[in-house]
Formats: sequence, C-alpha cells, structure tokens
Amino acid sequence: MKSSGIWVAFIVVFVAHSTCRCQLTAPARQVVKLTRPGAGSMFVYRRVYFDTLGSVIENRLDTEVVYQSGITYEGKNNVVVMGPIHANVERFRSYFDYEANGDLDDFSDIPRVRHGWRTYPIASKTTSSWVQVDTAYIDTVSDREINRFRQFVNSYQTEDTIFEAGQKIYAIDILARAGNRESFQNVTTDCWFAPSLGVEVRRITVLAPPYPQQYSGWEFHLVSYTLK
Repeated sequence: MKSSGIWVAFIVVFVAHSTCRCQLTAPARQVVKLTRPGAGSMFVYRRVYFDTLGSVIENRLDTEVVYQSGITYEGKNNVVVMGPIHANVERFRSYFDYEANGDLDDFSDIPRVRHGWRTYPIASKTTSSWVQVDTAYIDTVSDREINRFRQFVNSYQTEDTIFEAGQKIYAIDILARAGNRESFQNVTTDCWFAPSLGVEVRRITVLAPPYPQQYSGWEFHLVSYTLK
C-alpha cells in the first residue's frame, strides 16, 4: 500500500508539473489574413510632398479603385487590379497578389529590366528580397566589364494600431529599400498595411541628401474608403 501511495504522489506531481509547463509555453503566433478588396472598392489617399527644407510643396487627394479582383495574372491566381479612378488605362494599373499565408505581392513591370513579383512579408514577418537587375557588359569606350545589380528588400518592422481614415486601424509596417549588393539608396519607405482592408493605409518616404528633384520626402495617408 505504501508503494501505491508513492506512485499516486508521483503521478500527481508529474501532472501538475506538465500542466505548469503548458501554461508557461507561449501561444502559437496567429496567421495574419489579408482581406482581398472586391471589384468596385475605392480608397481615397492624401498625398503630401516636402521640399528640402521640410515645407509642403504639394498636397492633393487621389482616388484608387479596384477594377478587378480574384483574377489570374503572371502565374498568380488571387490577383487584384488597382489604379487611379480618373485613368483607367493599362500603364497606370497595379497588380497585387494575396498569398495564402497572408503576405502580399506586387508585380514590377518596368521596361527593359526584369519583371516579377515583390513580396511584402506582412504575415510571415521576415525579410524578402527580389533582384530586378543583375547583368554584366563590356563598355565599348573603356573596354572594361561593367556590372549592374539592383535589388528590392522588404522587411517586417512592427505592428500597431494607428489612426487613418478617421479611425483606429490595426496595421503592419514593412520597410522597403532598394540598392546594390553593398549598400542601399538614401531612401527609406515605411509601408503600413491594414489586414482588415487589404491595402496600404500609410506610406512615409524619407530621402537623405543629395535630394533628387528637390524633394526631401513624401507621405500618403488613407482618408476614406469603400470596401466591397
């Protein structure tokens, strides 16, 4: 009987210890699911541009509309097509793919360089890179080999409740940079995405000297929206 009592005590202690360990274990990270806006959704943004002294030199409202949603495009099958409401032409359209894991891709199709999808790691919360240019050629004047390399790097930064469109919105900040193998350009862009809307609600770009085109930066803020 004494031996049985020892075993019972051991089982009680083991169960209690196991329960304690379970309670101390951190819960699994939830997967962020982006809402895919339907065709006809509209988003109004305020775009503010600053000169090299930090003064506002342009302040305007622009409206983006979803022309198509859930289509297949360039190997992706959950794509949204967006563009300015006043310019329904192909060259002004943007293509976004809503990945099953909650990340967002946008399609880069700049002429004379590599085309492809760039990933914003909204849900995976990692760093994603995409190489746009990686070529080498012989300069006919110097007879030297010239290497060209340009990449885009998008990195998860943080997530928070921010104030846009007249309300508090939960959003995720992705830092977007571009550069070569050794360094980045003197431009940093923070893109804030709201999972509940499936789009950017804030973008802040800061340039360091020397300033191109007399800009020191610009900001885009969501003012209002109609989600379908």
